[in-house]
Amino acid sequence: MSIFTISKYEDLESLWTNNQIETLNLEYKSQISTTPKEVAKDISSFANSEGGVIIYGIEEDQGRATQSSGIDKGLNSEKIQQIVSSSTAPEVPMTIDVIDNEADSSKEFLVVKIPKSTFYIHQVTTTSKFYVRNNTITTQHEYNPIELKENDIALRYEARFRNKLNQESSIRNKETKLLKELHWTRAIVFSLVPHVRVPGKKFSNDTFGDFFEHSKSRQTTYEILPATRNLPTTDGRMTNPIDSDRIFVEINNDGSLFCCRRLGSEFGMDMFQPIFLIAELLHLFNRVMEKRPYYGGTTFRIKVIGSIPIRMKNQGPIERHVSNFEIEHELPVGPINLKEELIRLFEKWFETLNIDDSLKLFRGTVPIIEEYWKMFEEKIYKKEN
Repeated sequence: MSIFTISKYEDLESLWTNNQIETLNLEYKSQISTTPKEVAKDISSFANSEGGVIIYGIEEDQGRATQSSGIDKGLNSEKIQQIVSSSTAPEVPMTIDVIDNEADSSKEFLVVKIPKSTFYIHQVTTTSKFYVRNNTITTQHEYNPIELKENDIALRYEARFRNKLNQESSIRNKETKLLKELHWTRAIVFSLVPHVRVPGKKFSNDTFGDFFEHSKSRQTTYEILPATRNLPTTDGRMTNPIDSDRIFVEINNDGSLFCCRRLGSEFGMDMFQPIFLIAELLHLFNRVMEKRPYYGGTTFRIKVIGSIPIRMKNQGPIERHVSNFEIEHELPVGPINLKEELIRLFEKWFETLNIDDSLKLFRGTVPIIEEYWKMFEEKIYKKEN
């Protein structure tokens, strides 16, 4: 049994039945430490090493699991998540499974699953130090967080910076390639690309469920992006450029997402249309992250080639145009708070367009989008159940 598949009480029972010993990737904790920095040290040390699992509620004897009752039920998962969110930088990506003790309804176990970080290095902000998990003493099978040396810290930061440059280069190369293939000279391009991409893990239709539905009219609505429901090709392409006269969507197998919307006199776009498309892409991205929660941050980039006409919806002639600009927005680790990120992007979009009353516009727009999100989730839920 892989430690990352532990998800039910029977899996925990097998650990103490077989006297499973702690390893570099597995640790038992009888209780959650009352000192937040100790929790942050333990969890970040796994992320900075090879990843692994911490199980809160299991006792051990010389490193081997013994029959345990767990910890008192409460807001334990929320407590750990809050500590990690506030005490690690970048925030360590992880998942927490809460497992009830079937023999005692007042007790539970927490299985904290921490992948090897694609960010390379995480700091514990309360100590301003960096930790890795290692065997620190001569006693066999005893592991503790140890501080990273200065040279190791520098090498990890260099690797992260190098990957950030590769990310920026890949975005610009992809934008150029797509626009060339589409033969579009005026367009708005949206991209969502993880800071550190994980190659070799291909997507299938199951990743997206029924999000993509073909639209013969190629009109963008909340539920429909004009992409085929076929499996992605080797590069993850979801739409054939030859068949795309308005919108092109591509999701690569490394998790990056690109969407192009053509601009032109015959395909007019007012200043509100991109907001609704941004909302759709955020929702799609969140569904991707639910399948791959271990990505370390993502850049949402908006590039406009051409001009966006500025006028209040249904309120007279065009006042002015805003041309050829870029907006970047950093999304946090893992599944996101859709409303919070949309609000931030909303503000950046209207700030770039020099719209003074963006707060007033926001109040009328976001509730509509939230209702679309709710309707779509209900639709997906019905299909999946």
